This record gives sequence, C-alpha cells and structure tokens, in this order.
Amino acid sequence: TVISIPTGTTKVGIGTTAAAVNLHVASGADGVAARFSRTSGGGIVDVENYNGIGGIGTTDNIPFRFNTNNTERVRIANDGKVGIGTSAPDSLVEISTGGATTAKVSTSATNSYAEWIFEDGNAGYGFQVRSDGAAGLATGSMVINDRDSASFPLVINEGCGTNTLKLSGSNVSTSGNLS
Repeated sequence: TVISIPTGTTKVGIGTTAAAVNLHVASGADGVAARFSRTSGGGIVDVENYNGIGGIGTTDNIPFRFNTNNTERVRIANDGKVGIGTSAPDSLVEISTGGATTAKVSTSATNSYAEWIFEDGNAGYGFQVRSDGAAGLATGSMVINDRDSASFPLVINEGCGTNTLKLSGSNVSTSGNLS
C-alpha cells in the first residue's frame, strides 16, 4: 500500500493501511521516513529512524530551530553551536536573555543541592560550584571545591546579614589591596 485513507476518517497513511494519527508515515527499513523541503532555495528537514533511534534535522547547511508561540527559542546552528535565547550562538552552548536570570540550576529533592560541575573529561578532574550547606556552612553559601580532594578552597557565605569570603588551603595568595 502506498497511500491509504481509511474509510470514515480524516487520517492518511503512507506505507501503512492502519493510520493511527492524521498523517502516519511508515517505513519498513532504516532511513528517512519523511522529508519536508522547499521547492526552491534549500531547506530540507528529514524525520528518520535508524536502529530504533528517531531523529529530526536538516540535511543541508542550514540551522535548525525550535519555536513556541511563533517565536524562536532554541537554535542549532549549521556548525553545531546551540543557542538558547539567541539565534547567533558564538560558543558551543550560549544561553542569553534580556532579563536578570540567564540560567538556573535547581533541585527540589530533600537534602540535595543544585550544582554546576566542570570537568576536563580526564578521570573527573575539575571543580564544582554548589550551594548546599557543605562542610558545616550555612545553606545558601556558595562553595567552589576541587572535585578530587573534596576540599572547599573558596566559600562565599550569604545570609544572616554577613556576606563573607573565606579562602582556605595552603596555596592562598593575594595581589593588590584587600578591604
């Protein structure tokens, strides 16, 4: 069956006689199941399935975008850079907004914390920024620690009217005036 329109429905099946939704495209092999393109000027978008993994994307040298409310929200540029809130990302991932909050990491799990982890991909070396009351610090404090030693060389305490910066460790040095 090439194209089917089951009697009494508004559904169209391509490659199937049992259309489950308004447009149902079925392919018996891995590959592109549907292609959407302009008649001129490029712009090809494929919907595909390879080894049970679905995909959607462009096949020519154009960006791919995600819209909500008729407004672009996320763009994958043709060089693979991802922009959230920008249509021209200049790094691997760029998050941009006109508001005060650019990005937020949070958790609602009990006895848990939000964190950013930066690793070099080599045995977990790197550091993390977290806010969790670690090492007896007040909740709401920000700590930057070495992921390997679990030490807390930089702590910024916040709350209770005392905003303090604490540096610890054996290799602490300063340059210039501290006041």
